[in-house]
Amino acid sequence: MNIQMLLYNPTKDRMLFMKEKTQVSIPSFITKPFHIAETKIINDYLLNEYQLQTNVVRCLDQNPNQRVYEVELLTPIFREDRHLVWSPPTCQENRTLLAQDQQWILDLWLATQPSNVPWMQYGWRESVEDWIRQILMETKLEITQIRNWEKCSLYQVETEKDCYYIKAVPELFKHEPFVQSQLGSCTPRVLSTQEEPSMYVMKGLEGTLLGFSRQFNHWHKTVSQMASVQKRYVTGNLLIQVEVPVRPFSEVFGEQSLYRALDMLKKEIPQNEYQLIHSSIPRVQALVRTLLRELPLSLDHGDLFGGNVIIEQDTTYIIDWSDSSITHPFLSMVQLFKEVRSFFSESEAEDLLCHYLDFWKEYGSIPQLKQEFDAIQRLEPVFYLVVHLLYIFPVFTENVEKKRIVNEYCAQWTAYFQ
Repeated sequence: MNIQMLLYNPTKDRMLFMKEKTQVSIPSFITKPFHIAETKIINDYLLNEYQLQTNVVRCLDQNPNQRVYEVELLTPIFREDRHLVWSPPTCQENRTLLAQDQQWILDLWLATQPSNVPWMQYGWRESVEDWIRQILMETKLEITQIRNWEKCSLYQVETEKDCYYIKAVPELFKHEPFVQSQLGSCTPRVLSTQEEPSMYVMKGLEGTLLGFSRQFNHWHKTVSQMASVQKRYVTGNLLIQVEVPVRPFSEVFGEQSLYRALDMLKKEIPQNEYQLIHSSIPRVQALVRTLLRELPLSLDHGDLFGGNVIIEQDTTYIIDWSDSSITHPFLSMVQLFKEVRSFFSESEAEDLLCHYLDFWKEYGSIPQLKQEFDAIQRLEPVFYLVVHLLYIFPVFTENVEKKRIVNEYCAQWTAYFQ
């Protein structure tokens, strides 16, 4: 993949160009494909190649073989030689000398309006550094940008003794800092939160992801933690400062919501697949009507799998609560139990499921709860697809993962309701 970088210093109105004989070019390098939000690979390249401290602002353009990133220069001193030229991006001489296949990149940057996302603007990195210094009361910090895209900004902060993470999220996910700060020992410790924009500082963990663990007790602990959190919410012992989105099945699976989602889905998938999904709506609604009415709504993580649980010193911590909502509690366990079944024996998976369902035995017998869980497994992709179509995708302008998410949930939907 070819990575093109528009490296700019807004204070001095200077952009970096590479000069070779009578032609100039935009800095670039070739690398293996990586997630569009990852920034370390770009910042590391500019540091190693040109000794420049930088901060990725955003991805301006992408296709399967090339991406264009807008990058902010943090280093106050410009290094110039016969191959490096710093000049205003509007300089007509550079525009004339720029390689023909790169002229559109500069034109794109000049025509693009500044983002309204705070962390995709110049100066954000400086404000983050000021905030973390006030919180940690440390003068010696090493800050590394980890991710930057519409859905979040993530920085790692290292002091002489400890590691921390700063995460900022959009209005849609404004509950995340407060959910995580209220859950206690099952999540990394939150040191501070801020409401506008929504961001928080959490203690870093030195461990491995649950998805890499084949120790059954780690999966057992995670299931117990999530069940305990959900029961705390049901009993009123978990109070969250900011309102978490409430998405009951009566709303998500209501006729109005389902057909609104289908209208939005029609242009995203092939016609034959759309027809299969459309014709399955009565079967989806019939399955919803079989669910236990006694089961209360509770906190759903929204994306609970082995990649969102960290193991440190044999203790498990659940992270990334952006997609959390108040809805059917069993939704949180569907993906996790798929992994359990693939990593362990069927009997171990069955025992762990019974352990989870035991938390809910006041609402039905174990056979009834198993039947409920089976139904939720089939309804889960429909629920999350509708939520993404109605509530998540409309908020963002890029939605770089939209195609993957839609295709995966639609494939499961059609498989479960053929």
